[in-house]
Amino acid sequence: MQMQKAVSITITIFLVIFYHSVSIVSSVDTLKQGDRLNSFEYLVSANRVFTLGFYSPQNTNRSYLGIWFKDNTYGPIWLCNRDKPITDNSGVLTISSTMKLIINTSGGDPIDLYANENGKNITATLLNSGKFRSERDEQKWSWR
Repeated sequence: MQMQKAVSITITIFLVIFYHSVSIVSSVDTLKQGDRLNSFEYLVSANRVFTLGFYSPQNTNRSYLGIWFKDNTYGPIWLCNRDKPITDNSGVLTISSTMKLIINTSGGDPIDLYANENGKNITATLLNSGKFRSERDEQKWSWR
């Protein structure tokens, strides 16, 4: 009986530590050059209301870059590549070395979301309003 209690406490402590470490990692709201966001990772707005990541509707292999409320009670409120669904879970959102915000997939051409013509560093941030914004210097572009 004592052994079962010790195992139960150990598992509980592990789960609490794991949950908090995942929460810390998932609270990132900005993608920078060289960062990669795959289908198992998310951006979370600073106020922790919105999540950006790859969304797959039930009973389908397609996935889309989308934004939803963190509690996901309503499903996605915005889908990016609606006309070009990814046919599996291989999507990776990244800012390339050429300063393009793109979705790479294993089975097709990259999906360009934003191309920075002058090659300066850009970032892409999920804002507290639920908008996804790409920034270069003082210029800003928002989606949603």
